[in-house]
Amino acid sequence: MDKNYLGKRPNNYPRINQLINTIIKYNELQKNKYNKVFINPSLVVRLSGANRETVKRYFAEHKALIDGHNQGHQLTAKINHRGSGFNIKREIHWEINYV
Repeated sequence: MDKNYLGKRPNNYPRINQLINTIIKYNELQKNKYNKVFINPSLVVRLSGANRETVKRYFAEHKALIDGHNQGHQLTAKINHRGSGFNIKREIHWEINYV
């Protein structure tokens, strides 16, 4: 298993895990930095529908992975502030498909 993905590890956050993996995979496919997505708690709350406290716990438990991914791609929160034509859900093909 690639250590950069959360994939098969048991956890209590299937929806959040799926979203983070989707964003990581999306970012890996992008050649241009400005097409990538910065992973942060507010984005995860908005897209996953999970409550803030759950997302906060998740980020605390997975800090190294998320920070490493964002830093590895030289991403900052500013990258997510694009014009109204950029729809992150549509770009990453986000759907909730967890059991």
